[in-house]
Amino acid sequence: MRVLLCSFSRPFPQSDGPWPLWTPPFREGLEACGCEVVEPKTVDLIEPFLRRADTDWILRNRSALAGRLLDEVRRLHREKPLDLIFTYFWEFQVDAAGMRAITDLGIPTVNFFCDNVREFSSVEPLVRSFTLNWVPEVGALPLYRRAGAPHVHLPMSASPSRFPFEERPEKRRVVFIGSADVVRRHLLDQVRDRLPLRVGGEGWAPAATGEGAPSGAPRRSFADLAGTLASHAARVLRHGPRAEWNHFEQKRVELRLAGRFADLALDTRKSSAMLEAFWDSAVTLGINRFPTPEAPLERPRCYSRLRDLEAPMAGAAYLTERTEDLPHLFEEGKEVLAYRTADELVAQAERMLEDPALRRRLRREGRRRALAEHTWERRFRDLFRHLGLKPPRVP
Repeated sequence: MRVLLCSFSRPFPQSDGPWPLWTPPFREGLEACGCEVVEPKTVDLIEPFLRRADTDWILRNRSALAGRLLDEVRRLHREKPLDLIFTYFWEFQVDAAGMRAITDLGIPTVNFFCDNVREFSSVEPLVRSFTLNWVPEVGALPLYRRAGAPHVHLPMSASPSRFPFEERPEKRRVVFIGSADVVRRHLLDQVRDRLPLRVGGEGWAPAATGEGAPSGAPRRSFADLAGTLASHAARVLRHGPRAEWNHFEQKRVELRLAGRFADLALDTRKSSAMLEAFWDSAVTLGINRFPTPEAPLERPRCYSRLRDLEAPMAGAAYLTERTEDLPHLFEEGKEVLAYRTADELVAQAERMLEDPALRRRLRREGRRRALAEHTWERRFRDLFRHLGLKPPRVP
């Protein structure tokens, strides 16, 4: 089976940015199924991502990019037939007409998108242009049904080669690894004085200029003010007046808590820092809420993130925020523990801190389940069955 993989590819080496988060695991999973994987050699799929805020550039170049991709698909298919085109596309990378022209060649096209609950608008214009949409989140399925788009629910996965397990002496601490945002700060501010908490990732330590330090307000142009007023008006029109209140409340809390976690921040610049935190922390914490004006800080919206697969794969003793996705991934109480509120987080973390046998079981059973059911190879095999494709047997 020959698969064209279009996921943050470009015709020259690219090391900066989040691109390795996706393409290598996809390739690894496909190759484990026995597939021959090729990537575009003439189309830069990263530049639109870097320029996504430049609407004029996107409108000028998006259809041309889709046209170049169509030409490359035709060339590759002539050289040796393609059995599948697997993409991770946002609406600013290709236009719907261009993607439909590719699908109309008769080669199955499948688009993976993993932030539907939060950013469905970033893929919605394209969803009817694919043979199939891969939807990881349970909460996003109604969005695809309403859009009339063909879809299948398959959770995300993790790569065993990228998330191995190493047994190490435990440190009595509760660790969260992930970027800082207002809802995460708000939650952790409620528990920081009740647990041996440490945090790692972008935004927790003060920036070089002093995160949260007061400074003179920059002068703003009329265009800036007009843009701000337009964004407020758009938020009210889209989500209602309550959303504007939620927005201002989040801004207020963000200012209050900026820099508050500097004393708890781990140095995570080393590439292995996250894995080491999974291995040697008594409790690894998952936070699945996200900031949105649609929900107040006290009742946040949630969906399972990639960390819900990566941490158990690496053998972490994992305590995560409960979501509607979790029953599709792990058995709560046996393979992971879960919480909804700050008080429940503290109670579950304290239980884990005081029970070494529980932690050992969570590490063992969570990793066992992840290796058995949550690899990219397993997901692609499920996808192929859904499409009626038969990958070659792996010797």
